[in-house]
Amino acid sequence: MRKCDKRQNGKKAARLSVFFVVLAVLFYIIVYGCFWGDGFLMPGRELEKRDWLGFFGAYLSFIGTIAVSLIALFQSSYFSKREDERRYKERLEMIQPIFSIDISAQNSHVGNYAVSFNPSDASTYPRYDNFTIKIENIGEYPVMHICVFEKYMFPAIKLGESKSIQAAFSDSEDVRKYLKGLKAVLDSNEARDEKQRLPLEFNICYDDIDGNSLYQTFRLVDYDGVKYYALKCKEVVSTARDRGNGCG
Repeated sequence: MRKCDKRQNGKKAARLSVFFVVLAVLFYIIVYGCFWGDGFLMPGRELEKRDWLGFFGAYLSFIGTIAVSLIALFQSSYFSKREDERRYKERLEMIQPIFSIDISAQNSHVGNYAVSFNPSDASTYPRYDNFTIKIENIGEYPVMHICVFEKYMFPAIKLGESKSIQAAFSDSEDVRKYLKGLKAVLDSNEARDEKQRLPLEFNICYDDIDGNSLYQTFRLVDYDGVKYYALKCKEVVSTARDRGNGCG
């Protein structure tokens, strides 16, 4: 969208410049015709060559002044837009959240389901196949409309607030037994760590405080036997300015 705006502004400036040049050339031809021979046009028959030379000098000075003014105008507009763009990008970066992702539990009890078992018989102990991640906003600004695992999860996460999501893959027995207790079900074809039963990557989609829509991608990392999620990339989906929702 911003590239389109820049192209439109460039085309507008080019059209204005071409119009000015064509107008200047046409005016020059008309005046030159007035002095051609005895006067190609009626006004030229009563004028002398020195009148032409005097006009030509004044005309060049006038054209030069207009050209310098146009260049100064375009230059001022160009640098003003560059400065506005720089400030906009700084603001966009400043208000983004910093998410801390913690694998808080694996294969834990699901929701409020009651499961009966015999404490003295280990074979009756329930077995689960799920994972829980805790998302904490440790940035300086809140975020709204958070979607994780392609599902709307929370209306907002305030500064310093954390939210937990218990999820499982679609081929897990937990999906069949405790579906309503899970906040998300992932497609079993998604890339995952087969041993830990964790997704290799996932996105957090959100709106920042200015109404811009972005997502952050986190990848599963193994460091010295410890699994954790680290930020891989951050992408802008759409901005409030491009959608025309910005204030001012």
